[in-house]
Amino acid sequence: MEIIPSILTSSVDEVDKRLKSIQGLNLNVQIDFMDGQFVETKSVLPEDLPEGIKYITWEAHLMVQDPLSWSRSLYGLGCQRIYWQVEVLHSGIDLPSISTKIEHGLALKLETSIDSIESYLPYLKSVLFLSIQKPGYQNEKFEESIYDKIKELKYRYPKIKITVDGGVKIEHMKPLSRLGVDRVAVGSAFWQYGDPKTVLSAFRQATL
Repeated sequence: MEIIPSILTSSVDEVDKRLKSIQGLNLNVQIDFMDGQFVETKSVLPEDLPEGIKYITWEAHLMVQDPLSWSRSLYGLGCQRIYWQVEVLHSGIDLPSISTKIEHGLALKLETSIDSIESYLPYLKSVLFLSIQKPGYQNEKFEESIYDKIKELKYRYPKIKITVDGGVKIEHMKPLSRLGVDRVAVGSAFWQYGDPKTVLSAFRQATL
């Protein structure tokens, strides 16, 4: 299971500091973008990302009302995967295929049914499940109801890669691993507990 540090902040300096702290760890990083509309909070803008973004592997989670516009700002910045929230899309809209190097996935709120991705399956390789009640905020509680949702998606669409994002702590790693989750985005729990290399090792060990 891949562990992906997640950065949710409105501070460009904070993004820069965190990117520098994980240099050399060979990690994929997730940057969360919020517009103050889909969720109440706002984040850094794509055009404000620090220079260090060019030297890492990273993906974007767009909690915004107009994901296509935000995605266009990300295509030239080296982003390798972009998640759109399915709740802002209308049935029948195709996920873009701008480049074979950029994967587009869909993110679902905790309460959003898996049925919502049905019309996008021809274009879909990965899904991000939010595992908190209030996206766009840090230190939210991990909701174990997500386990049933993971089981359902694995049963119905076994080829789709699953990322779980929100409130994930070390104690959740083993059950998520046993359920076959492919990736886990870890926010507050990754950055608040000391040296990133040590934290990464602890999270990896917890899956065993």
